[in-house]
Amino acid sequence: MKRVDRKKWHIGRFDIYMDTVENHGQIGPYSFVDIKPSVCVLVKVENKFLIMKEYRYPISSWEYEFPCGGIEENESPKEAAYRELLEETGYQAKKMESLGFFYPSFGSTTEKIYLFVAICDRSRKEISLDVLENIDCELVEEETIEQWIENGTIACGAAIVAWYRYEKIKANIS
Repeated sequence: MKRVDRKKWHIGRFDIYMDTVENHGQIGPYSFVDIKPSVCVLVKVENKFLIMKEYRYPISSWEYEFPCGGIEENESPKEAAYRELLEETGYQAKKMESLGFFYPSFGSTTEKIYLFVAICDRSRKEISLDVLENIDCELVEEETIEQWIENGTIACGAAIVAWYRYEKIKANIS
């Protein structure tokens, strides 16, 4: 596939591209959204897991998820994971392990989400939410997370992938 032409619009926090591409001798449009990379952090606090309930404006709904956020310029994914965890929950990780990354929708966006599991104790600092964030946090049992994923209560793709990846390696995490 070869790009023939490109138009770009910067709208809010996104860059939207409308390309004209040539493929197999035919010309056609291809649009996508450029989104900066982000992190999603599965948080283990002693023998429980932190779940956040956050209001998500685009779908007008309160959703269950794990702490997530964008990676700032000159920040590594791991540094972003520590920062987002502290800002959104008040917890500081004693240990942060990578669970890899994934692309949630590479047919329509460049977004890449790095996944981590954070091991924390019960001590917390004050949270520092952005002006548009509405978040409630609670600690739940492992079985609750599993049930909520299975029954659709947790519908956040990053949280589901992080949980799946954690389940594959949890014996190696202390």
